[in-house]
Amino acid sequence: MRDWQAKGGPRLWLEAWEQVIGLVEDPFQARDIANEGVLIAEGAAGLATALYLLAAEQNLPPEQVAWGMADELYGPGVHAQERTAHWQARLTAAGHGLADTSDPVVAVWRIISRFHHPSDDHYGSTFRRWGPGYIAGAEMLHHLIGIPLVDPGDW
Repeated sequence: MRDWQAKGGPRLWLEAWEQVIGLVEDPFQARDIANEGVLIAEGAAGLATALYLLAAEQNLPPEQVAWGMADELYGPGVHAQERTAHWQARLTAAGHGLADTSDPVVAVWRIISRFHHPSDDHYGSTFRRWGPGYIAGAEMLHHLIGIPLVDPGDW
């Protein structure tokens, strides 16, 4: 998480990262997260992205974004591919070219939005998940520390 934050980016992006790391880092200090670390990091990156987008759209600092505002981003009944397209449209509206890999926000998005499909013959190759990491990771954070906004919808 800190490596992704250290890549830089817009002020609101960095502030969103700081808020999310403050939520996630302390509860996991005493845990061995070797098996769950990828999902936790991708979930945290998704939360930082959500806070960043909402803060930019609402002209608020990320710490003033209420979790309830993220319902539209993580809400129920939305297929993961449709949800991902919605997030991408919002990133584009915020001024990020999705093909610009030099943009730190886009670089992280490309990692966390990759859609994982376990193959029929090698289930373990997908880090125990289906779908994009920003959704699966946020669901894990919800179960582990009670982040209140995640509904994986229709995978």
